[in-house]
Amino acid sequence: MLNLLKSQWLEIIDYCVQELPNEACGLLAGKDFNIQKIFFISNQYKSPTRFLMEPLELLTAFNWMDDHNQDLLASFHSHPNGPNHPSVTDIKEFYYPGIESMIVFPDSDGWNLRSFKIENNSFYETDLQINFGKHPF
Repeated sequence: MLNLLKSQWLEIIDYCVQELPNEACGLLAGKDFNIQKIFFISNQYKSPTRFLMEPLELLTAFNWMDDHNQDLLASFHSHPNGPNHPSVTDIKEFYYPGIESMIVFPDSDGWNLRSFKIENNSFYETDLQINFGKHPF
């Protein structure tokens, strides 16, 4: 189960709202299921229905992870107009097997976030722990 601080959750939501009307995207790095760093990556498509992470920003993120001995734990992107789960395109174009895929979406209470594993051309929801204090490590 991924552990995310409430402040990190809010940073991700804020970024996705700032990028409206387009989809926002990024990566989450850390160790032992604890998120240490959020990479907000530009959506090269600048589209409300599609995203492509900007390649040079991706390279910078992966270099940082290598330099700091951190793992890629999850990717995230927003669905400004729904759905609240991975789309057919998300499943088809998922490039990071083994990590979690988070979807940020609007709901009746504002914005929310769900985490999924994408495997074998389908998905299932995974648990996500939001911590209100410091990481438990």
